[in-house]
Amino acid sequence: MREELKIKIYQVSFGIIIGIISFAFSEEKDFDTFIRSVLFGLVGIIAFTNFTIQHKHEELDSRFTLILNEFAAIAIEKSFLSSLLMYGAIRIEKSETPKVWEELLWSTKERYWATTYTRPEEVFLQDSFQRAFSIQHAKKKASSVEFKLIYILDDISELNKFEAAIKSQFKSNFQIRYIEKDLIESTPLLRDKIKKLTSPDIGISDSQCLWRLDLDEERQINYGEVIFDKEIIKKHLDIYKELYEASKVPSFSE
Repeated sequence: MREELKIKIYQVSFGIIIGIISFAFSEEKDFDTFIRSVLFGLVGIIAFTNFTIQHKHEELDSRFTLILNEFAAIAIEKSFLSSLLMYGAIRIEKSETPKVWEELLWSTKERYWATTYTRPEEVFLQDSFQRAFSIQHAKKKASSVEFKLIYILDDISELNKFEAAIKSQFKSNFQIRYIEKDLIESTPLLRDKIKKLTSPDIGISDSQCLWRLDLDEERQINYGEVIFDKEIIKKHLDIYKELYEASKVPSFSE
């Protein structure tokens, strides 16, 4: 309220000053001319002020939008997000998981270690997988990012469903392994370890960001989650290393 009052006072003051200056340069020096000059000055300064305020608001809105866009771009950088949400997590709706996964891949600078347990129809037969693979291939070629992936299988025959994807990943020099759930269940150490994972379908980007998919009993995606807790990420890294050592390199007959 005080700011509005100040603006009104400034408007009246400047309007009167402009009116007096206008009157001083006019040829007629009567009282009516003086009043018209002051009124002209008041109307002019009010119109000019309102236009300026509106223009400033539009400029501020434009700059605010620009700042938001810049912030969104910066926020994709995991190091920034990690500092911002050191002990937090962001839940991602199922429909948004492909986009977020792609952004995380783009922001990866050194390594991306992952497991996959989602049904092939949910990921590998979707257009989103091709986009994500193109990003991974580009990051590998341009920045030598290390990609490791472990396929967790309900049955060895399931490996054939991933054949095309794995062959493409081999050509891009990805480090690909697979492991059967039966082996995990029959090995107490591995069984206990994998139970400590927040999901059997995870991705760890540069040891700073954990991407996980929450799956239902049919291995379909419920939602995704981005986690920045350092202790959780370290635990997943340690488990991943053991799981990777116990897994096998896939081979296919030509």
